[in-house]
Amino acid sequence: MREAFLEFIDKIKFLFSQVFDGHPFRLYMLGIGVLIFYQIGLILDWDCTVQRPTTGKGFWLNFIFENYSRKTYRIVLSIANIILIVSLSGLYYIKYIK
Repeated sequence: MREAFLEFIDKIKFLFSQVFDGHPFRLYMLGIGVLIFYQIGLILDWDCTVQRPTTGKGFWLNFIFENYSRKTYRIVLSIANIILIVSLSGLYYIKYIK
């Protein structure tokens, strides 16, 4: 059983290396695509995108969720997500295009 699992993991690693090695654009686009999908989920208020924060999430997220509405919490997560998308796009631009 363990050998089959390790063989499966090796196949996944090989597939990943074939797709992304030498093509950083694909990896950046995958990351940005996931963040955009999450952003769409925040805009449309999908339940899986906004969950009640636990104490491990940090003081400010708990403070916003407890004292304001779920919509305000979604807006804060949306702003953070947009900053991540812009940062990732800028990083790609600086590293590979400029």
